[in-house]
Amino acid sequence: MSEIVLEAISQGLSLVRVSGVADSTAGPDLRNMLEDALAAPGTSLIVDLSEASFLDSSMLGALAESYQRSRPGDGNPPRMAIACPEGNVRSMFEITALDSMLPIRDTVADAKEVMRVS
Repeated sequence: MSEIVLEAISQGLSLVRVSGVADSTAGPDLRNMLEDALAAPGTSLIVDLSEASFLDSSMLGALAESYQRSRPGDGNPPRMAIACPEGNVRSMFEITALDSMLPIRDTVADAKEVMRVS
């Protein structure tokens, strides 16, 4: 079972925390939260997976799709980044090669840096 929580960190920056086993039953909740968090132009989002123990392909797909839709095409920093320490969940991104597409960092602080927000 998973828990997905959306919270505002600062003006224009939100955090989605995913914990536990995140499988297809949680997929629609994650997609909705990602869409809501990125709906306003200029907003940024960090997805914190540090407490997630498993992500299935539907969750990986939701993250990749949201990143692609929100990605600025003009050389600006990404609007979305993922905080995920080394381990089983991070290896899911590596096995699927999503780590080469998505900005994944070890911590929330590191994810903020890649998006150039404070």
